[in-house]
Amino acid sequence: MDRVLNERGSVSEKTREKVLTAARALGINRALPEAWHRVQHVGIILPRSRSQHWQLLDDAFIGFSHALPRWMILHRQRVAQNDLKALREAVIAPGFQRGGLIIAPDAADEIAPALREIMARGEQLITLTNNVLNLPDHPYSGIDHAMAGRTIGYLMRRLTPGGGRVVILQCNNRRLEHFERVSGFQKAFGDDGSLTVQHVDEENPGAAEGAIRKLLATGERIAGLYVTGNVSAELAPLIAAMGPARPVWITHERLPLHCDLLRAGVLDFVLDQDAAAQAAWALSEMVRALSGECWAGGQVQAPELRLYCRENLP
Repeated sequence: MDRVLNERGSVSEKTREKVLTAARALGINRALPEAWHRVQHVGIILPRSRSQHWQLLDDAFIGFSHALPRWMILHRQRVAQNDLKALREAVIAPGFQRGGLIIAPDAADEIAPALREIMARGEQLITLTNNVLNLPDHPYSGIDHAMAGRTIGYLMRRLTPGGGRVVILQCNNRRLEHFERVSGFQKAFGDDGSLTVQHVDEENPGAAEGAIRKLLATGERIAGLYVTGNVSAELAPLIAAMGPARPVWITHERLPLHCDLLRAGVLDFVLDQDAAAQAAWALSEMVRALSGECWAGGQVQAPELRLYCRENLP
């Protein structure tokens, strides 16, 4: 009753109406709150980069927005990747009265103080794609990236028993999920001296291809290639040209290009983090946090890691 009459927290519409009906029947002599929800503005902050994952997420939020409760209004924003100043400004000063924030945080350690600040002032926070540690409890909509890395490391170990160099291309040096993927891979693959980690910037066209060509120029055979980011378009012609000598190639996201490469036998496995499920689960958790109600407008199952090869493509 206290939460309804004093508007201190979230309760369901049904409970709200029951409490208000009882208060009127008891003749409580005070101005009672309205039975319906006030409008809640929710910010969504995603990176702006070459990675298609962010566009898939943005498209998913647009699609699900039509099924949201009328009292929830989304404000979508893309912030240039690695622009910490712009990201902090978007978090701290949204320019509207924000009730909640869904964010795929860049540079988790650096942005954590800003996220802690908005939580302290009462905003609901949901992290997306990668989590931020050492914050008050909050929902996280995404997969376990260390587990994804371990999965790929295990596969690569089993698929490359005959020697040769195994190469990891880490395509981002700021985002936590890339570090977690590499760490998980190394843990599952082990250390026998055959593993090389190359740091490239997926925002720098040609960097990934150049790194692989440089390794090939040494004459050492590349038996396996794990790529943490979005550089397949520039690598595919090089890998395809190697024919039967090509490495086992594993990367992330079930994109149209990756499906084509899987079917063509150029790419071996893709681990997908299901952008649509991430968006839907984040929205359902935000509806629950702001209203105490369940949202029936989309998929509410938490995102799951999915493994694809050419034999199980939809």
